[in-house]
Amino acid sequence: MIKLYGTTNGFGRKLNEIVGSQIVSVRLSLPLAKTKQASITFIASLVAIFAALFVLINLMLRQMFLQRVKAMAEIANKVSRAS
Repeated sequence: MIKLYGTTNGFGRKLNEIVGSQIVSVRLSLPLAKTKQASITFIASLVAIFAALFVLINLMLRQMFLQRVKAMAEIANKVSRAS
């Protein structure tokens, strides 16, 4: 190849010379279907996580604060009725 074309300028090719072209065709139906399924799975996972967090935080707030506030309110009612 070097004997035939030489060692300079890309084997005798000139700047901006079109040597060849190739067309590649790719079907997008399968990648789009996989992307859609992955998106649905991801969104469903996020919804499930946020729902679980909502329930967990709600239960924690009820346990830590609301029951204690109710108990204090009952004691305050008893004290106010006793006087």
